[in-house]
Amino acid sequence: MGTLAGIASALSPILTGAGIPGAVVGFGTQYLNQRIARDDLRRQQDQALVQLQSKQRLDEEQSAQNATLEKQKIANETAANELRRRQALKRAVARQKTLFSAQGLGGEDAGSNEAVLLGLVNSSEEESAETERLANLRRQTLDQSLSQQKQKNLLESTQLAQRQSLARYILES
Repeated sequence: MGTLAGIASALSPILTGAGIPGAVVGFGTQYLNQRIARDDLRRQQDQALVQLQSKQRLDEEQSAQNATLEKQKIANETAANELRRRQALKRAVARQKTLFSAQGLGGEDAGSNEAVLLGLVNSSEEESAETERLANLRRQTLDQSLSQQKQKNLLESTQLAQRQSLARYILES
């Protein structure tokens, strides 16, 4: 469009010399310059919106990859904690059985012994359930963070498009 302004300014003296009033030529040149400015503004705005959306897409992809890695880390930690918990439970049960045997509590107090061992198992299972609950909470937090980022990006894109539309409307008025 910049070439049209050059053509218009070059034609202005010719048209004026040919008897066309300077006001008409000036109006045409002014109209053409305004149109060029609007077209330039539109191109700049379109480019800014495309750049913003590209950046947001890239950020979302990186965040999704990071979230996937973090979820894998959480799964690995949870599995390792579960293995440690089971090993610790086996050791605790074995230690408690050894204590019962050392104290001579075998035959007649077997019910009490089983209750103690069952208490160890229940306590360990509660710990496991709490660990899993916390891992799920961490995963949900990651998912929520990704969702919020997408919503924020959509809002920013929409706001930019609305500001650009308003700027074009004001320029055309």
